[in-house]
Amino acid sequence: MKRFSIVFFILLSSICQGQTDNAFEEKLQHCFTRYNEQSAQEKIYLHTDKSVYTPGEQIWLRAYLADAVTHVPSRLSRYVYVELIDQGNKVCKRIQIRLADSCFFGNIELPLDLNPGNYALQAYSRWMQNSSEDFFFRKYIRILPAADHLHIHTNQQTDSNDRITTTLTLMNGNGTLCSGQHFQTTLFHGSKIVKNPFIRSNDKGELKFDYAGRDSIDRIELSFANDKPRKYKTEVYLPLQSPDFSLQFFPEGGSLLAGMRQVIAFKAVGNNGISVETGGFIYNSKNKPVGAFNTTHLGMGIFSLFPKNGERYYALATGPGGQEKKIDLPVPQAKGYTLSLKHQDEHTIRLSVEKAIDSDTLPLYLVLHLRGQLITTFPVKPGFIGTMDTQNLPGGILHCLLMNTEGRVFSQRLCFIKPKAANRLTILSDKKIYERREKVQLSLQLVPSAATFTESSFSISVTNDSQVARDSSSENIVSYLLLHSDLKGYIESPGSYAYARPEETDLLMLTHGWTRFDVEELIQQKGKVLPPEYPVELEQQIRGQITNTNDKPMPNALLRVFVPSLMTFGDVKADENGKFLIRGFEYPDTTLFLVRGYKESGGKSVKVTVEEPVFPESHIFFPRKYAFESTSKDNFLDNFKDNYYMQDGIKVYMLEEAVVKGSRKKQEEWQETGNYTELADYLLKEEDLPKESMNNIYQMLMRLPGVFVSNQKVSIRGGGSPLFIVDGIEMDEAFIANIIPENVNNIGVIKDGGRLSMWGMSGINGVILINTKFGTTGQSAGPGYCRFRPIGCLIPAEFYMPDYDDPAVLASSETDYRSTVYWQPIVIPDSTGKAIVSFFTADLPSTYTITVEGLLDNGEAIHQEIRIERN
Repeated sequence: MKRFSIVFFILLSSICQGQTDNAFEEKLQHCFTRYNEQSAQEKIYLHTDKSVYTPGEQIWLRAYLADAVTHVPSRLSRYVYVELIDQGNKVCKRIQIRLADSCFFGNIELPLDLNPGNYALQAYSRWMQNSSEDFFFRKYIRILPAADHLHIHTNQQTDSNDRITTTLTLMNGNGTLCSGQHFQTTLFHGSKIVKNPFIRSNDKGELKFDYAGRDSIDRIELSFANDKPRKYKTEVYLPLQSPDFSLQFFPEGGSLLAGMRQVIAFKAVGNNGISVETGGFIYNSKNKPVGAFNTTHLGMGIFSLFPKNGERYYALATGPGGQEKKIDLPVPQAKGYTLSLKHQDEHTIRLSVEKAIDSDTLPLYLVLHLRGQLITTFPVKPGFIGTMDTQNLPGGILHCLLMNTEGRVFSQRLCFIKPKAANRLTILSDKKIYERREKVQLSLQLVPSAATFTESSFSISVTNDSQVARDSSSENIVSYLLLHSDLKGYIESPGSYAYARPEETDLLMLTHGWTRFDVEELIQQKGKVLPPEYPVELEQQIRGQITNTNDKPMPNALLRVFVPSLMTFGDVKADENGKFLIRGFEYPDTTLFLVRGYKESGGKSVKVTVEEPVFPESHIFFPRKYAFESTSKDNFLDNFKDNYYMQDGIKVYMLEEAVVKGSRKKQEEWQETGNYTELADYLLKEEDLPKESMNNIYQMLMRLPGVFVSNQKVSIRGGGSPLFIVDGIEMDEAFIANIIPENVNNIGVIKDGGRLSMWGMSGINGVILINTKFGTTGQSAGPGYCRFRPIGCLIPAEFYMPDYDDPAVLASSETDYRSTVYWQPIVIPDSTGKAIVSFFTADLPSTYTITVEGLLDNGEAIHQEIRIERN
């Protein structure tokens, strides 16, 4: 484990710090080393092409999987998962991305009927499920209405009787009011349905809802009644009515101690989860003011207080709406120790240790680690004051702890070490201003560093600024890996801390809880970790169990597996508990598996159960607006001009239809209903069977290639009697004579030897399939049969970009509305650190933002942006 040299300068040399306990330091180092060896953690970051989309578009993404300590690209997991989650914390889509070309990249195709609104992307590996879900990657995105979606303006009014009137103004995609239309609506308070009225929009395109304020309707679901004029359903999340707020106080070091002056941080948050500005006074139990406070950055601030033993304190705070709140401060403690920290300049921090009024002067240890890498430990006593030079430390969160040799933590403090300002990447364009459909050439150059250029890679997105709103405070790979990834909870404007003043970042450290590393627990367990519930995912696996009809395990049972689309067939033997494991090959998403189980003795009266993979429940926080922040109705109606409108600062072009280009060809689906139809060498569907000219089932069977019928005896290629399967159930040959041709949905024949082995010796002469209109389920069949489609690897689509080097394409009259002008998930520099990429501009004039992100093989994250102009 790498150790960093730290130089401390003792300012009060008269204070005796005691002798170093080498045994404790060695124990501590052993615990950190053992923990990191046994519980290597991963982080993941998503670079997406943009943060605003419309239904039918692709979300282009690159996932960077890194070791949580060193940030070097992780070599543990072979698969990662990315989920699209709506405001109700429902997973709308989940994809599995496999490692390819040493990278994780892919795309999420947004359904055309996806509701507009706020969504989140969540990413994690199976191995990361062993840790807290707080450390999954999450990114907010916005889905705008599609061309045929309704555009909805929300207005709310509250009267003197606390009754709320919510008015939804509905506008069609062509800019006309949706008037005189019938809707079926459902009003929700949380998950509870308050009412579901049938309502008609007035001539102003309005739907009005009146309800008591106590109901606090937060969501309205609406659809066209009886699916007329078309099938359409959407949800409207209502803004909050009351601008209430909460205020929390955080004494530096963790506890408020009596008999010493102490820094106290605070954070004010509205009931929508967003910071608010507030201020007020601190009072003692005699209601005398002893201090004042005011927020200074994103609802946060600090003040100092000298608490007296036995005294109580409270704050009176005034919120943004003028409302006043009384909040009790923590009770001062007469015993305890605290660790305080202060930034003296850009590279120097001051550390000090103090004790409460009735505390003994015990020997303690100051322990510092950064992302689980132990930096230093040395003995201190109350009264210690020292400074630390941070220039040789890597960027990230420094965790400072005050503890004894038994591992008890008395106080702890976080400190953000800002990364060195090293511009590792230079992006140069061959021009600054470009014309319509002109080629742009970019040159990327890495400056020398400890990284190996040829083992590092980048991803690049180019977006049109007039169509994609830019937010300089949004997350990037540097701010995420060094800051957000090691803190729990929602962080407002996370990207802003990359260039924030130290005192602003320190407010976040004081108010945002502790990191992923619990050092006290680590020492108590001597670095041991519990066996992980989820193993490192190195291959795709399908697990299940074979039981008898009474659900008792069938030891050593046999499972026959067939994958039609991959033409893969094989046998899997269950263990003594009837459990089986299918492994050894990769399969794409939506792949159909057909399996059939057998007893060890050869019987077929068994049941096959496939285990569903366990995915985490989603608990993502979505910030909400207040009602008074909404755009006025007049502005909303005025937006629909010049074939576009503005929504949340984003220019949305009103196209006649959504055109999706570059999406991958969907995997072939088996459309025919019935059991085992996927295995058929030849299948006759209902439209292939002229039933009116057929008197019996045998005349139908004679139309199957290779099937012979003589005196109601059926054979395949002149062999013995085949196996008959009717609606998934094995039947005697005599039974089929009773089947009426008009009731048949499809018939088929299976002659291939590999597929026939699904039935063992019973199918040695071939199989005849007959699926009727009455017995076909399409999902289950006879004993031991099961069909399923597990989540599989995404087959990435190729980003579509017109080739304007082709004169015919260049002359096309179709308007190029691309908002993502270019996307490339893998750019590998040559041995000199250089890479060249090129793309064509689109038709809409604007500035383009070029964003390059990457992770070097030494763990250094890269984020760089430049802009060019499209004239």
